[in-house]
Amino acid sequence: MAPKVTVAIPTYNRASLLKECLETVLRQTFHDFEVIISDNCSVDETTAVVRSFSDPRIRYYRNETNLGAFANMNRCLELARGEYITIMHDDDLYAPQFIEQEVRLLDTHPNVGMVHCAAFETDQDGVPLRLGQVYSDTRIMKGKEVFVQFLHGHYVYCPSVMARASLYRTVGGFDPRHNSGDFHMWLRMALHADVAYLAQPLVAVRVHEGRWSSVTDPLQWFDAFVKVFEEGIAWGEAACPELLGPKKDLVRNVARTQGRRFLITALSAAADRDWPTVAGYVEVLRRLQAWGLPKAYVLAAQLSANPASRLVLSPIRQFRRLRARRKLRAWKGWNSQTNS
Repeated sequence: MAPKVTVAIPTYNRASLLKECLETVLRQTFHDFEVIISDNCSVDETTAVVRSFSDPRIRYYRNETNLGAFANMNRCLELARGEYITIMHDDDLYAPQFIEQEVRLLDTHPNVGMVHCAAFETDQDGVPLRLGQVYSDTRIMKGKEVFVQFLHGHYVYCPSVMARASLYRTVGGFDPRHNSGDFHMWLRMALHADVAYLAQPLVAVRVHEGRWSSVTDPLQWFDAFVKVFEEGIAWGEAACPELLGPKKDLVRNVARTQGRRFLITALSAAADRDWPTVAGYVEVLRRLQAWGLPKAYVLAAQLSANPASRLVLSPIRQFRRLRARRKLRAWKGWNSQTNS
């Protein structure tokens, strides 16, 4: 019989982290699932790591050639047999109740096509850095309204998503043309089904140099966003133009949302004295001026590169770190459950 859930793990040369990832999957309180591991031609000990587990729910496949990240995720979708599918990154971790809670929500709300949740961000060694939580409460949201929100920039951790296999079949696979293929996918899903959010952090996401997001410069980030945004506008105009409103107003609002995000990142880079990154974000903010972003954002980013600005940035950063530590109080209990 087909399992209720497919946990898909596309992997490439992450043997050292894959073992811990698999252990958290197999410690789930919900048991009716399969684990599909699609190995993208790893040259490390990935095969040996997988074979060290004797759980019959694990299905291991090795691609003949390296397909690329999003094409490998599509390979996982092809192999999946579950009613619900979650795509787990090979370096991330699940809390023991992750599958149980997200399955319960999808079972209870047939109109919901995808659910995602809050997450802890950790460093390479699993030390918590921050809690990524969009809302303080769990909620069900109309898909088309979420679509408009996502156009401003999505806030979804890919490993936290569980979606119906039927929805994946409706919208198609991940588009390998886009570096932000997950952003592209969530937009399409929101157009076709309602979206749920679990406020409880049930995933730990590693932030390290091996991730695309860690090695991408600001201009690449901006270009990737623009490509998906433009496609999203076309879909929205065809499916729900009344929600988008005047395009000029939408673009101006998106510019402010992205401008705030890029300015905060520029200030953080300045506090680290990472001047090339600051310069990159200054250029991105300049480009957003053509979208209606006030020039004050550019000036603020430029001022952050002034040595005197560090006198202001240092206490601000200390305050942000203190606030982040307060939000991480739940990590101790989460981590002890995951490692038990």
